[in-house]
Amino acid sequence: MSQPMMSATSELPSNVVAEARLPAVLLAIVLGWAALIGALAYFTERDIAGDRAQTLETAAQRAETLLPLFGNSVQRALDDTRLLLSALELALESNGGDGAARDLLQRFGAPQDGMRQRISIADARGRLIASTADLPAASLSVADRDYFQRLAAPDAPGWILGKPVISHVTDDWTIPLAVRRVAADGRFTGALITAIDPQWLLTMAGSMDLGRTGTVGVVDFDGTVYLRRDIDLHHAGAASTIGTTNPRLIVLEPARTAPSGRFSGTSALDGLRRLGSYRVLPQYGLIVAYGLGEDEVLTQHMRRAGAERRLALLSGVLLTAIAGGLFLWRLRDWRQARQLLAAWRQAHTAARTDVLTGLGNRRGYEERIGALLASRPQMPSSLLYIDCDDFKRINDSAGHEAGDAVLCALAASFSDSVRASDYVARLGGDEFVVLLANAGEVAAAAIAGKLKSRAEAAVAAIGLPVTLSIGQITFRRVHDAAALTREVDAAMYSAKREGKNRIVRVTSIGT
Repeated sequence: MSQPMMSATSELPSNVVAEARLPAVLLAIVLGWAALIGALAYFTERDIAGDRAQTLETAAQRAETLLPLFGNSVQRALDDTRLLLSALELALESNGGDGAARDLLQRFGAPQDGMRQRISIADARGRLIASTADLPAASLSVADRDYFQRLAAPDAPGWILGKPVISHVTDDWTIPLAVRRVAADGRFTGALITAIDPQWLLTMAGSMDLGRTGTVGVVDFDGTVYLRRDIDLHHAGAASTIGTTNPRLIVLEPARTAPSGRFSGTSALDGLRRLGSYRVLPQYGLIVAYGLGEDEVLTQHMRRAGAERRLALLSGVLLTAIAGGLFLWRLRDWRQARQLLAAWRQAHTAARTDVLTGLGNRRGYEERIGALLASRPQMPSSLLYIDCDDFKRINDSAGHEAGDAVLCALAASFSDSVRASDYVARLGGDEFVVLLANAGEVAAAAIAGKLKSRAEAAVAAIGLPVTLSIGQITFRRVHDAAALTREVDAAMYSAKREGKNRIVRVTSIGT
């Protein structure tokens, strides 16, 4: 099968060629749109994340600023209470011991801004022998209290801050702070006990802005809640947590690592996410914490984030509309260019194709041989010039339709007999050329013989036997295609003069 003609799109206007290659442009539009949308989404989310982090940082800094006010107040209140009990113990020792206890208790236990509910004295067995509160007729005992049992131990410290308990007297939550009493010989003789009202300690946080979901409180390292305030002093949720122990409180882990700092996480008490600041009171084994509800802190941020995302979405829609319009516009141009290119190629091919046989025509042949000679091949090539003997007789005797059938049969046979790299053309009438690239004299002779015998057999098969006269020439360094064609044409006419039905080879040139 002969090789199809080379494309000559270089003759097409450059703008049409560029438009015909538009898929790269369309891809660039799509990729550019995707990059812009991706960048828009990335920078939007980056800004939102930055604003969120800054909002949380501001809230944490606010907690760090306000917490020391509350922490110092709690520390001072506990210190003052402990010093008061120590002073009372000295006064009892200086004024005749327990005999003057009631008078001293009334003087030392006078209410001071609600600091204490009461001060009581317990003997070595835990029985209350004196108190600033009116005791019931039946004597009360604190022997069952953990703090008293620890004070009664031989190696007990001088004072103990107990865990929150329900008062035997008032049935309210209190925080006991007790001072150990000993005789001159070191024998344990009882304790001075004050019951601190948690609600009074919480009043020290009155100026702290908790918002709707913030909290302030005091816990120990076991997770026991000493006091906790949510919205107001009498919030049921806050009161119900006093005295409870939860080892999963979010403030415990950081407090075990550093004496002060920040915390964040989901509260084990109410399930709300909070962030805030804490401070350890090492002398009392307590942690003072101030937490703000994360969702509430982020309320304004979420509004800003929503507005920014809506703006980004609107920008994305606008970008999509622009990119889509540009895409459709360029797609239309591409389709038009493809149609124009296809029409041009069809016209280009038709101008170089013989209408009857489908082979190349004279113009196609001239372009092909011109291109071969211009490439300055290193290997020799050959050219065959073929003429159908007595073809006019067939037209005259059998008609032009029969003549056309012969030409078509010859063309089909020629195409089937040559190599894929060869080129076959009909120059006009019954004259054909076969361009054999990279074929020397011997190879060309073999091809010519095979081509002649097969073509004659193919025409005989349709009942119109013919013979062929062929001129053959081999060449390499040749520059004049027209002169080369004349040489091989002359060889073909020599074959006719010598009796037709033969192959005449002329001397190779340029080899």
